[in-house]
Amino acid sequence: MTITACGGANPAAETSNKPVDVGVAVPSAWTAQGQIRVGIACDYPPFGYTDLTGGNAGYDAEVARTLAAYAFGNDSKVSFTCVTPQNRIPYLSTNKIDLIISTLGYTQERAKTIDYSTAYFTSGAKLLVANGSNLDGWQSLHGKTIITKTGTTSSTFLTNCYADSQQLRLDSTSDAVAALKAGRGVAFAEDSTLLLGLALNDKSLKVVGQDEAQTPWGLGIRQGDTETKKWVDAALADMQMKDTFWTIFNKAVQNKEAAATFAGNMPRPGASIAYTDENTLADCSK
Repeated sequence: MTITACGGANPAAETSNKPVDVGVAVPSAWTAQGQIRVGIACDYPPFGYTDLTGGNAGYDAEVARTLAAYAFGNDSKVSFTCVTPQNRIPYLSTNKIDLIISTLGYTQERAKTIDYSTAYFTSGAKLLVANGSNLDGWQSLHGKTIITKTGTTSSTFLTNCYADSQQLRLDSTSDAVAALKAGRGVAFAEDSTLLLGLALNDKSLKVVGQDEAQTPWGLGIRQGDTETKKWVDAALADMQMKDTFWTIFNKAVQNKEAAATFAGNMPRPGASIAYTDENTLADCSK
């Protein structure tokens, strides 16, 4: 399985055209600075990472470039700053960046300090299994040993909803993958985006199952910046209508089988993703 190196710093790859009219004025601060300043993950393929040319690549990077093309008619009118889960909100709040596009899951606590765009992806727990495994989803887990990482939402979800299964709890991703390959459990349950990256880099593994304990992602916007939120939400709505998120995802994840597993994880025509304050870790209805 392969990840495309989409979005290096090659000027020949830039797309220049007319801005897209989404019915809302481009934020005045962006117009004044002539670009969008985006905080992005640089170590989380296939969503945000640094490619072999040193450029920013992945799903989130291409969403950012698409917004630049909408705002300025040129997808190079974006500057990237590598951020971590710890510093991304402080960077936004102190005006070092204009948007967080960095696998930012919605939580009630975060929503007290920043504003969210409408959701542009959703992530939950899925299952990593060996390529030859017949296990095809969560309902196959009853009575079996499942590998998890200590203290994760996946472990909590299994405790709540699959109490008849046994968990082999380990402290690191590498230990969990090693245990899976050694046959110490039938699957490794973890965040679906992490598992996708693992499967893309190891042809002996694959991701199965529907997302459980889902957490929608949004673009982080400074709290009270209604001008930016209105434009971003309008642009994302247009991208959804044109099925742009799915197009971007298939550029970031070239393997068709792997990509198809995530076909329902992004807004698509007629299929939006909504935020929820419900406790998805205790939702055992599926």
